[in-house]
Amino acid sequence: MNRRRFLQAAAASAASLSVVSCSTASAGEEGGHGTGRITVEAANALLFRGGKHELARNVYLTIEGNRISDITDTRPAEAGRIIRSSSQHLVMPGLIDAHSRASSAAIIRGKVEKGWTDASSIRLPFKYMAKLDSQEQIDALNQWALLEVLKSGTTTILDNSLNVRHARSLAVQAKKIGIRTYTVPFLPGMHRLNEIRLEDSIAETERELEEVLDLVRTYNANTDGLVRVGLGPEAVSNVTVPFLKHIAELARERDCIVAMHPLSQSEEKRILQLYGKRVVPFLEELGLLGNRFILFQGAGREPRHFETVARSGSSVVYDEFSNLYRTPIRSSYLPLKEAGINLALGSNSSMLDLIEQMKWISYLTQSHEQFLTFSVEEDLVAMATIGGAKALGRQDLGRLDKGARADLIIVNLGKRHNGLMSEENPLRRLVCISTGANVETVMINGKVLIEDGQPQFSVEPEMPSIVRIAKAQIWKDLQKGRNS
Repeated sequence: MNRRRFLQAAAASAASLSVVSCSTASAGEEGGHGTGRITVEAANALLFRGGKHELARNVYLTIEGNRISDITDTRPAEAGRIIRSSSQHLVMPGLIDAHSRASSAAIIRGKVEKGWTDASSIRLPFKYMAKLDSQEQIDALNQWALLEVLKSGTTTILDNSLNVRHARSLAVQAKKIGIRTYTVPFLPGMHRLNEIRLEDSIAETERELEEVLDLVRTYNANTDGLVRVGLGPEAVSNVTVPFLKHIAELARERDCIVAMHPLSQSEEKRILQLYGKRVVPFLEELGLLGNRFILFQGAGREPRHFETVARSGSSVVYDEFSNLYRTPIRSSYLPLKEAGINLALGSNSSMLDLIEQMKWISYLTQSHEQFLTFSVEEDLVAMATIGGAKALGRQDLGRLDKGARADLIIVNLGKRHNGLMSEENPLRRLVCISTGANVETVMINGKVLIEDGQPQFSVEPEMPSIVRIAKAQIWKDLQKGRNS
């Protein structure tokens, strides 16, 4: 195949996989500031008023630089560039995915659903991904995932990267694209997890921590940057008590978030065996609980621990839907909410579409509560916006309000699969009927990155081929390992 035919074929592949990359100089600028003045005409807008979201009709949002400077009922005299939305559209804050392993989605899609349903199936591809030697493949997987996330309306992502190398790649790709990203690398790295004894891993894990701190110094020092780095042992039992205390101290010193998976059933059992304590009291004793601390997958198995988590100011990312490939849904978010815990929403790699995630959680919550008319739309949207922002310590995200960052999306609720538009609550149409495909416009920090559903940067046709090759290689190696 000559080069021309190769590029034509690759371009067709790019269209089918919707993979693009940023090549414009402006998208790589530090902070990703918007330029000039933009006015968004919103027939329907989800504004932040009185400490919560409120639907408003026929308002004008003025954006100057990277912030919302004003919200009025009349068009400003100096409107600048105008972005119009019809009565079928909803203008709302950009979504925040507070628990993802985004690049893994390209690998596990269509595989886990076809029989890989044992308890450890989801971790197997992660281990093989973490051992990838090709930097080109790592970069391609991260870029593909971030762009898919962006197109479905997520403007901020907290990614639990498989190791420091993956975290470094994610940070570079996120900065190129212009998506707001927090990366928290596994410690120890997934390429070493469960293949080493705890007592033999300390030196290497401490070395990995030093690499993470280098990333913290690189990215977190720029307070206006789009990329941040957090701290996080993958779980409590994979590191020592002194190491966990050190993480707590570093988080306070560097003002970093800490995000962990401490609350699986196996982890609870392991900590009970090692230290004679449940995980939540153990974390509290170590000084980890607090407003910088984010817990993935629940808040403990005992309701009496919910109050401890709530009192500490820690946040919980609700992502129970991601566990359905293994077991039926295990819990509702309502007890956590009633205990006063700040809740965020996460995908945990099961899908890159947070709107679709909200839909399924809505169905499953209603089923779990056995009350089919119970409405959860407002809760889920709040978790995917305000809750995620609070978990990250970012009161300037997750809301359309004067002074907030200009991170917003415009969703078309009148597409064919939505049926006829009516006066019913737009949030119900968003959560119960829509998907990320309804998102037409995505703005981050005052820059329009997606318009009419299309990324506003050039396509790299080779990227889909690299992703496909990586996926095929990982599953081939994985199957060999499984059969050996």
